[in-house]
Amino acid sequence: MTKCTQCDEDVGATPYNPMPEWKIEGPLCSKCYSKNISDHYPGEHVRLNLSLIHISEPTRLLSI
Repeated sequence: MTKCTQCDEDVGATPYNPMPEWKIEGPLCSKCYSKNISDHYPGEHVRLNLSLIHISEPTRLLSI
């Protein structure tokens, strides 16, 4: 069982790796990862389902 570096909770099946500029060593749980995203990158964050974007339409990513 892998523990979150920040809150010591179990990270579950998907540990999140912190961004290098966060200067955090070790995996994060989803809650701590999301908190760090909000803290380091202010503004609205929209999650995208990239599987819905066709490879033949790469320019659609640029307009998002």
